[in-house]
Amino acid sequence: RGGQRMPLESLSSLAHELIDAVVDARCQGDLAALSALSRLLEVYEERLGGFLANLKRAMCTSYYPERSLLEPRAADWRGRGRLPFDATCSPRYIEELMAFAMVADDASSDLLETRLTLLRLQEERGEPGEGYESAAEELGSDEEEGQATKAGDAVSSAEGAETTEVEDEAAPTTADEGAVDEAVWSVLHHLLGFRHVFAPRDSTWVLYGALQLEGDSRSHPAIHASGTPLEPLVTSLARAALTAPSTSDASSGAGGCAPTLWPCICCAGGMWVGSEFVLLRQCVWDVSDLVVWGALQRVGCRDGRIVELRRALSSFLHEAHPQQELWEEHGMLAPRDVLAHLGECCMHGRSSQPPLPYPAAIDMMLGEVLPWLLARDGTSDDDSGSVTTQLEEPFDDEEGDSQAASDESSIGSSCSALGVSEAAGRERPVYAASEESIACYSAVLASSSAASRSKAWAVPVPTAAGTRQKVVLTAKEGRAARSEERLLVLPDAAHWPVATAHVLQHFAADCLHPTLAPTFAFMLMAGRRGGLETPCARIQRSFHRSLRLAAQGGEDEVWALVTELYERPAASAAPSIRAIPALFSPNDHWEVLLWAAITCATEWHRTQSSDAMEDASRYHETLSRTRRLLPFFERLLGGG
Repeated sequence: RGGQRMPLESLSSLAHELIDAVVDARCQGDLAALSALSRLLEVYEERLGGFLANLKRAMCTSYYPERSLLEPRAADWRGRGRLPFDATCSPRYIEELMAFAMVADDASSDLLETRLTLLRLQEERGEPGEGYESAAEELGSDEEEGQATKAGDAVSSAEGAETTEVEDEAAPTTADEGAVDEAVWSVLHHLLGFRHVFAPRDSTWVLYGALQLEGDSRSHPAIHASGTPLEPLVTSLARAALTAPSTSDASSGAGGCAPTLWPCICCAGGMWVGSEFVLLRQCVWDVSDLVVWGALQRVGCRDGRIVELRRALSSFLHEAHPQQELWEEHGMLAPRDVLAHLGECCMHGRSSQPPLPYPAAIDMMLGEVLPWLLARDGTSDDDSGSVTTQLEEPFDDEEGDSQAASDESSIGSSCSALGVSEAAGRERPVYAASEESIACYSAVLASSSAASRSKAWAVPVPTAAGTRQKVVLTAKEGRAARSEERLLVLPDAAHWPVATAHVLQHFAADCLHPTLAPTFAFMLMAGRRGGLETPCARIQRSFHRSLRLAAQGGEDEVWALVTELYERPAASAAPSIRAIPALFSPNDHWEVLLWAAITCATEWHRTQSSDAMEDASRYHETLSRTRRLLPFFERLLGGG
């Protein structure tokens, strides 16, 4: 009254008095009084919903109904202690649920009674307050010991007027105990808030809440229905969860099943399709890319087969079932409406819930299947154990030039023998590309060649060091497209044998694994270069370091590498300025010239101080190689 809320103590006292009145009526078999109280609470539910909500909240965890009316509640099957009343149900609820599912086996009944926490009335019809102490002792609570004597003979104001009129009348006629108990459940439902009347939309809560998962596990269902007596029950609940409207107004179908179903599916990490529980991470919705989808069907994923969720749901929903007439009576959604609602959720999510982890076939291939195959075939996540020397220069050529120019090491030290990486003694991961991997990469490359030129895919690939990198498949040209991901070298021993051997030895973590080189060579022929480059392009971009590393193998290795980089056969005529590789900077070219000049000077000095014909021959060979392979120009003092 006056906008003021009734204190919690007053609400509890009122609820206790009402429960005592129920105990009295049940003891006396007064069906009329219980029916009148039930109708009164129904009116309150319609007109004073907030009042009854507060009343239920006050009694949510109370032991008072277990004094002389209800059996002590069983412990939560998940081990979470005593459940509140709003997480329990009456016998009528389970009976209606089983009738709706058209099952009557003991296995289903036992499962539902345990998981839904069935409430039971005490068999003995005692007076108010009887049996409370034993119930409280059994449940280990003393929360209401101080209120044990307050219930008494108080009469509520709502009941007073009616009892005055019938004071002098004869005692009420004792009705059938079953009808009386049903009236008791109806009253308690309004007071305590447990589930009492089953509706088809409750199937989502039953299947994905009460029956679904044990503890915090999100990997497997708590029940296995296929091929068990529980299969009919789970199948019926799965169909009802998909087709029941999310609101009581079945005619509107507003929002379909998605508002309540999709959050439950996301929380469970999977979906019931009939009696089979499929994980979301093994489901795809869009399989329009038939090439990739065909490979996925053959290979599967780490969780087993990959499910085309649209087709699986359509087949399940269009199956004939014995509840067809009952479905029409409850106004269930049509299969096309269910698929439309769930398709939107799977592809784009709903509200705060995400879409499928891999909505389309290509998403499943790149995000789940290829990483799984790479891990299975022997790659590692990091490259800390590789034997490669990592590049430090950025993609920008000018910055690379300035880094080379500012290098404090002299050209003499760059020609000295350098020790290989500290990790040279470590064992590389052993990777062997399986037939499934090659089939998947072939499908991705074939699909990318037909995709839009603006589309870019980051494809996980194995490196020659046994680690994993990503290569971008794109048809975009220009430096921006090539710098989206770290460039990987495509080994090509047929055209660039020396350069390929060099990058595989020194930059293995930046090279595609050689077993996949023939497969990815198709990508370059199709014009989708993206994140791949040739061995020569990698050496030219990092020439300062490559020259130092090649010098470890001696002069012959350097000359063989320079011969390939300058694309000059050993017997060619004197080259022109145009023979300088396109990616070489002036500093790179001068570094080769200085190396050659220092090598010639060193060997000339050795020739002058020794009479050995071998030294003289080597000096003349070095001089001849330098003149044939490296572009030299002469400038006259007067110009020209």
